[in-house]
Amino acid sequence: NTSTKSINLCRNEVGVAGAKAFGEALKPNLDGTQSNLRSLVLSKNALCGLNSRFKGKFTEDGVQVIAESLKSYGTGLRNTQLKNLDVEGNRIPEHLCKYFRAIAAERSGLTVKVETKDVFLSSS
Repeated sequence: NTSTKSINLCRNEVGVAGAKAFGEALKPNLDGTQSNLRSLVLSKNALCGLNSRFKGKFTEDGVQVIAESLKSYGTGLRNTQLKNLDVEGNRIPEHLCKYFRAIAAERSGLTVKVETKDVFLSSS
C-alpha cells in the first residue's frame, strides 16, 4: 500500500513473526516502487520473543531482519520515506541496539528509538 504513512502497533503482541514480516516489507523492492511509510512504531511487542517480564523464548531472528532491511537502503529501495522507527521495550540485545543506532547515523533523517535499559542480558 503506497498511501499508508504511519503504522503504530505499540503493545499489539507483534512478536518475532511480526518482526520478520515487517523486516521483509521494508526490504528493497525489485520493481522500483516505493512505499510512503514514514513512521513505524513496534515498541513493546516482544520482537525478540520475550515479554516485559522476560517470559518467552529469546531469539534475535525478527529484529535482525528489520536491522538488515534498514541497512539495505541505497539502491532500488522500497521505502525511502521512512523517518521514524520505534523498537523500544523489546528486549533487544546491546549489539543490535548499536547496529540500529549506526544505521540511523548513516541515514540522514532516520530516527531509530531503541533503549538500552530494556536490553536482554544473558548470563555467562
